[in-house]
Amino acid sequence: MENSEQILDNKQKDDIRTRIINFIEKLGMDRSSFANSINVKQATLSHILTGRNDPTLNIILQIHNKYPEVDINWLLYGKGDDPFTPKQQNLFGEGAKEESTSNVEVREKVVYIEKPQRKISEIRVFYDDQTFDIFTLK
Repeated sequence: MENSEQILDNKQKDDIRTRIINFIEKLGMDRSSFANSINVKQATLSHILTGRNDPTLNIILQIHNKYPEVDINWLLYGKGDDPFTPKQQNLFGEGAKEESTSNVEVREKVVYIEKPQRKISEIRVFYDDQTFDIFTLK
């Protein structure tokens, strides 16, 4: 394939690398944790981020599948919504766009309820001759 037929030039590939690196940093993750989160070998991600290998569409899609808040156009071309730019909202609704609820993230909150410590009140012992004894604790 000639250079004129390539979809992305070297500058665009470097820009994609930079956006991925910035995204990882903004998430507060290290590179190996990020690689694990998108089901990519750590060496593969390292080679992409150091420039040894070019980012593939598969890697871009795996990032988007794990982190749907990342706009593919932003990752590839730097256009579209930056996932870390807060959206401005107009309080009075003038000129405000309605946002789709299809990208709403739902999180479960687990609440642990402390129960009082239980105390043994009685012990029952069953024997093989079909009898049993009950011991009550005071």
